[in-house]
Amino acid sequence: TRKGSVLRRFGLVTTNSISQSFQRRTLERHLTAKQPVSVVMAIGDHPWTKVTSDSAAVRIAMTVAEAGKCDGLVLEVLSESGLDTDDPKIIFGETIGTINSDLTVGIDVNQAIALKSSEGLCSPGVKLHGAGFIVTTTEAEHLGLGRREGLEKHIRLYRNGRDLTGNPRNVMVIDLFGLGAMEVRDRFPEVYQHILQTVKPERDQNNRESYKRLWWIFGEPRKDLRPALYGLGRFIVTPVTPKHRFFTFLDSEYLPDDALMNFAFADSFTLGVLSSSTKKVWIGANASSLGMYIGDIRYIKSRCFDPFPFPAATEAQRFEIARIAEALDKHRKDAQLRHPDITLTQMYNVLEKVRAGALPLPSPFTGEGVSQRLTGEGRDPASTPLSRGFAAPSPARGEGLVLSADEKHIFDNALILILKELHDELDAAVAAAYGWPVDLPEDEVLARLVALNKERAAEEAKGFVRWLRPEYQIPRFGSDAEKKQLEAFDDVEQVPTVAAKTVKPNFPSDTLDQVAAVMAALAQHTDNVSAAELARGFKQGKKCEARVAATLASLTRSGFVATTQDSTAFAIRRAA
Repeated sequence: TRKGSVLRRFGLVTTNSISQSFQRRTLERHLTAKQPVSVVMAIGDHPWTKVTSDSAAVRIAMTVAEAGKCDGLVLEVLSESGLDTDDPKIIFGETIGTINSDLTVGIDVNQAIALKSSEGLCSPGVKLHGAGFIVTTTEAEHLGLGRREGLEKHIRLYRNGRDLTGNPRNVMVIDLFGLGAMEVRDRFPEVYQHILQTVKPERDQNNRESYKRLWWIFGEPRKDLRPALYGLGRFIVTPVTPKHRFFTFLDSEYLPDDALMNFAFADSFTLGVLSSSTKKVWIGANASSLGMYIGDIRYIKSRCFDPFPFPAATEAQRFEIARIAEALDKHRKDAQLRHPDITLTQMYNVLEKVRAGALPLPSPFTGEGVSQRLTGEGRDPASTPLSRGFAAPSPARGEGLVLSADEKHIFDNALILILKELHDELDAAVAAAYGWPVDLPEDEVLARLVALNKERAAEEAKGFVRWLRPEYQIPRFGSDAEKKQLEAFDDVEQVPTVAAKTVKPNFPSDTLDQVAAVMAALAQHTDNVSAAELARGFKQGKKCEARVAATLASLTRSGFVATTQDSTAFAIRRAA
């Protein structure tokens, strides 16, 4: 409607991506403007009706906005059926309140901002843009693996999201980052011909000029992730879109693809915090969702990691969280070693059913039904397993729900009750590190995390940053005062937020490691730097200057490093 010539209310029908990160920023400006508008009705995710079996599964959003500040109604699709008929059945849940820019009511997580303390430690994996980069172990041998010196650093074990959640493919990937095309041809001619034949034709059709020009290198080689992982024996990963959210360690011999989100930490404390229910609540409020079905929730670095405030844990609390997290990761890996047929997705499928009150089939050991043992017929209830945390079924939770034979196999062999206990112990330990009760409602957890983000942002504005990996981050992103302070400490425990003294690293003997080392060294400089100056940052000093210069030249030819007109100084090219 209009009042005079002023528009008072309007509506939009858009794709459901309107609630995602980029679009949120646009809407947020109008919601918080001097003359604001309010969303008074929103359906963030609605199916497109009258679809056929050949139609795309389109999801839309419907919103109504009104001038001024007022509450609104959010409708959430709870179930849907008959979408291809004239009478579709869609059931909604309703929530009334102030509608945020992500089309939710309640705590506005969009108030949280990225924290400097998280900078440079999280990234998706490599994006190939060329299926020919992936090879089997047999193909790798034909391409010279085991015969061509140095090739073992360029044909690497490879993992994607499905490899982690399901049964791994056990494939390898050709990683030529840091090498020029002619260097590849001279050193690894079989690999060069393979990439020339299987990747270059696909790249020649790509609209992005850098993909065409650097056809032998991954489309997104993640040049910022590589320095962060350099020197770590393992790092933390999570699938970008899993059915169940979990975090685990991946050995550094594996190269992750962009279906994995990667965290440059080797410590179990960080794994524990990421694996906690506190973090899960944060992910649920900040992840990208493009549908109502499993697999639609995407881990978005800018919202799920960058603003997330880690607890200011004591050393005792850090140790306890690390102990439980290490036990959790070991428990899952040991179960898969004993029973390779059991996947992580299957483990968490069963865990979810157990938490919902599912009961196993009768025990293979006694013949006594687990249902009888759980309900404790004829016994003191306090003596039954129910008193030790195994929930009984109830009408509200699906009474009579029983694990199938396949699920019982997983329950028994992956020791799901121990998996549950470890997660429960971890949740309690992380909550204690925050100084919160473990049984806080999710809305309260979210409110406290948003408030803590605000506190940390205020600290950082005053110059105090709780770096998560100070020994890596401070030389690259810290202030001059922080860099001097870091160099002044000899004892790791003396440095705030557990930093380590800066020690000159060895310059590696392997070509690929040299690329990572030079990239990491370049990242510490904001201005152009010479090969000689970079070489002085390594223990070998002048002795490695020629190899540093050769690596810089190769990176310059590949387009990852920029150089001055006289080719005497270099810097990381910020945009490829």
